[in-house]
Amino acid sequence: MKKLSLVLSMMIALVGLNANAAIYIVGDGPLGGWAFNGGNEMTANGDIYSYNFTIAEDAESATVYFAFADGRGTSWDDFNGNYRIGPTSGDVKIEDNNWVDTQKAGGDNGAYFFKGVKGEAYTVSYDAANSKFKVDGTFEQPVAGEVYTVAGSSAALFGTTWAPGNADNDMTLVNGLYTWSKENVELPSGAFEFKVTVNHDWAEAYPSSNYVQAVAVKGIYNVKITFNAETKDVACELTLVEEIPDTDVHTYTVAGNNITLFGTEWDAANADNDMTLTQGLYTFTKENVELTAGTIEFKVVQDHNWSTAYPSQNWIANIEENGNYNVKITFNEETKDITFEATIVEEVEDFYTVAGAPESLFGAEWNPAFAANNMTLADGIYTWTKKAELAAETFIEFKVVKNANWTTCWPANNYEYTVAEDGTYDLTITFNPETEEVTFACVAEGVEPQPETAFTPGARRM
Repeated sequence: MKKLSLVLSMMIALVGLNANAAIYIVGDGPLGGWAFNGGNEMTANGDIYSYNFTIAEDAESATVYFAFADGRGTSWDDFNGNYRIGPTSGDVKIEDNNWVDTQKAGGDNGAYFFKGVKGEAYTVSYDAANSKFKVDGTFEQPVAGEVYTVAGSSAALFGTTWAPGNADNDMTLVNGLYTWSKENVELPSGAFEFKVTVNHDWAEAYPSSNYVQAVAVKGIYNVKITFNAETKDVACELTLVEEIPDTDVHTYTVAGNNITLFGTEWDAANADNDMTLTQGLYTFTKENVELTAGTIEFKVVQDHNWSTAYPSQNWIANIEENGNYNVKITFNEETKDITFEATIVEEVEDFYTVAGAPESLFGAEWNPAFAANNMTLADGIYTWTKKAELAAETFIEFKVVKNANWTTCWPANNYEYTVAEDGTYDLTITFNPETEEVTFACVAEGVEPQPETAFTPGARRM
């Protein structure tokens, strides 16, 4: 399931490109995965750019999401704000081989998508002069009377959580709108989220970001959800039948993205992170925990259920430098105010990690926190080595990242290397933190290594 929580700002401008400009197609599945600094360069023939691919027979899904770009970004904000060419609001389905108008998508992160057929070949063409594209290939034929199902976060309402296959939540066509309703259901105060899925599959679901329905007070409600299959509009109507005094004693738990601090990632059910009520404040503390410079995101979750969590957007805490910290998080149940305190106990030395592609070489693709790729220090130089079987034309690119945070990394542009021929290779990457020099050697087994020229651009964020 694709869950998006970005705040979107849209600045739309028509695309005007020279025939010599590079155009990229980026997307999931057969397109290799979303990457703000990647994508596949399309082949130019005058103003028409094209890219060919096949959906594998054993692919997990035949639905392909994609967008275009006229450059490669250094971060998602940079990519979405400057280079992305695609929908300006949510995801857009392509259902035939006709040309489709497109434009610069500004800060939006929507994508085009189509339902293909496994084993079939496709060609995507982009007309740079007229800002149009089309997909040539076989599309999955619409199922007569497609099934629309509601799937969401509230087990009390939906019987299950985020289950598109739950036929009990199939919608019924009433006066041109698909409708699902439930009466006399008890809901806590807070909010619940849901999507309308198509044919019991997450491949197509609306809206692109979860529909968030606020629940003002705890009570018994009648709930009605509608979906317009033509416009893709989703609506939810809540009718309060009876208010229930909210006198329950709740449990509050901290769930976030830092596994070192929280033990697990975004785990609302982790009782080890339950907060303690002290003098009217719920408190979570952890002492002498090693944290790296960067940001920590978290929420305070009520009763181990994401239906009610604070704040509405993730709380973001900044850690200025590596070190061992005493951490204290507080939550005021009445005002919903949250505080975060991190007091440094002991500074920790910097460390450096190699992050790059392909995954078959580095173990994880573009993951600066993948500890297996941490470099070792000797005589002031950090080193990473590996022996690997590599095929001819294997394209290798990487950066050296400081403290598992893209804020500081080298070189500014990815270090790139293409393997000349099949063989077993000894690979060595070195980094000098004083001069910011990066070197790379890829030596065939049994061949005397040659000195490698250092690469020394300044650091920048991915």
